[in-house]
Amino acid sequence: MFGVSLRDFAKMVRGEGGGDDEDENDDDDDDESALGRSRRGWRRGGGRSRLKPSSDVAETVREDALNEYDADDATDALGEPLATGPLVLPVYFHTEKSGGTSLVLHALELLNQDNSQVRTLIDRVRSEDVMLDDAFRSARALCPGSAMFLTTVWKTGSKWEPHHPRPLQDDTLDNWRECGLLSSHTGRELLKRTEELESEYGVRRPKMLMGMFRDPAEYEQAAWRSEVFMYHDLRAELGWGKLVQTPLGTALTKEELTDFSPNSTFAKIMLEDHCKAGLDTNFQTKKLLEDQWPQIKNDHSAMMELAEKRLRELDWIGLTHRFDESACILAFKLRKHPLPTSSSNYDRGKLLPETLRANHPHSGDHSEGSMDAELKEKLYECNDVDTMLFHIAESLFTQRKAEIEKMLKSHIDSGEKLSPIRIGGAQELDPTPYYECLKNTATD
Repeated sequence: MFGVSLRDFAKMVRGEGGGDDEDENDDDDDDESALGRSRRGWRRGGGRSRLKPSSDVAETVREDALNEYDADDATDALGEPLATGPLVLPVYFHTEKSGGTSLVLHALELLNQDNSQVRTLIDRVRSEDVMLDDAFRSARALCPGSAMFLTTVWKTGSKWEPHHPRPLQDDTLDNWRECGLLSSHTGRELLKRTEELESEYGVRRPKMLMGMFRDPAEYEQAAWRSEVFMYHDLRAELGWGKLVQTPLGTALTKEELTDFSPNSTFAKIMLEDHCKAGLDTNFQTKKLLEDQWPQIKNDHSAMMELAEKRLRELDWIGLTHRFDESACILAFKLRKHPLPTSSSNYDRGKLLPETLRANHPHSGDHSEGSMDAELKEKLYECNDVDTMLFHIAESLFTQRKAEIEKMLKSHIDSGEKLSPIRIGGAQELDPTPYYECLKNTATD
């Protein structure tokens, strides 16, 4: 094991070596942070990026949202009676191309198992390729300003004005009290505005923060398969412009979309334009830090430190390549009976015209196709902070899953029910369905 700063970690990912003596005495610090431990918890080895967490990576997680709101006593963390206190609000930070739309649909299905109106809307999304965000917000399944597949939805007709917070679509006190899920492609911005409005209304709902993470090389493949629609600067650099100028399905040939060899168009554009120009690299990190990005984007060490802090603050961490297991854990977190993901996975491919199907090739499978090994390593180096973030997310996911399984097994053996949480709708307090869900979907 060795001491290494996050700055030197980045150099190692890039293949520049690194490591000095500045952290050699961290073990003597009684107040050592989780960040400090993780600095020493990375070692050379095999795997996706030649870096993987060692067995002694420790996690210091803030009080879990479920423990915070368990109904074991008369009052919650805010001192309010649990029976009458505000409902837990799940907040999903939706990063494009991470499986997020499928996740939103699954979360909506879990939260609305006893709501036929919302279930009908979900079925329409899957069968008609429509978003129906307005209808979901009207039914209070989504919160004001939320969207399944879009950025934050501002009130129709409103405009951004300096120093004047912009109103959200469907912003009412009753909606904030009862809505089921806060989510958009600009989730940090939406959460900030939500907390401002809660302060104005005098309503403070405890938040269950959620995020999904994807292997950085696979993430770049997924972005490519969608003609890098969210990399606005790169599209401009390539002369593609916005989607209205170069519609999806017209910028690349079907062959180019699926070729990830060393001499492919993908390799050329990613390495010569995307990586070398520094255009929107580390996109998953950028989304996690979007509210701080203008101030932090040129400070590599600060970026890495804040990204890890925010990652560890998430109450639910999902992994795209372990979607089914992630869904089981989400069901447990929400105290909702687990549901199969086979129907909730959002498969747009079969709904799209032939010209666009290559851009949305599949559902339920994280693989975007084989890639040249050396090219993959270069993409990990290009996306060094995302690589760090993904490995820590994997480590936390594995640790949390093991802890949940152990707790569920203990409850099953002792015949105990789970404690309820303060959330709308019926709750599944039998530990067996969650335990069986995790065992049936295990990939490790």
